[in-house]
Amino acid sequence: MITKPTKLTKKFLKVAEEVINENINALIFTDEELIDLINERLPEKKRISIITWKRWKKRKLKGRKSLLDRFDTLYKKAFEKQKKSLFYKLQTDDKAWQRWAWIIERKFPEWNLRQKVDANVKGIVAKIVSYDQSLNQNQETTKINQNTKIEQK
Repeated sequence: MITKPTKLTKKFLKVAEEVINENINALIFTDEELIDLINERLPEKKRISIITWKRWKKRKLKGRKSLLDRFDTLYKKAFEKQKKSLFYKLQTDDKAWQRWAWIIERKFPEWNLRQKVDANVKGIVAKIVSYDQSLNQNQETTKINQNTKIEQK
């Protein structure tokens, strides 16, 4: 089976790094928007799709380990840059800190405390309901067993 050559090349990584590090691109653009900006700077045959980007992020590319490592590092650094910038704004913008907190909660699930509390409460409720159903079944089984013993006498 012949596979077509990967578009993950040194040239792609160079252009991607330029785009991601330019101004505040890493902060304000989604993956799809970054891909568009990168693709604008590449010849048509070297452009990629969102599916390719996601595959690279999941590290699903045979061979090319060193290029995947570079892509992974580039992507992680952009993500870290974005996170640092948002937290800096949260700390320094006394008038609009809630805005930055809102963005952080949506961008980084680990910082969404409400979602964590809601999930925890739902889990607890599910356990209580399950336990209650189990108790009801046990009570019904006990009643049936008692009725069976009475009928047998």
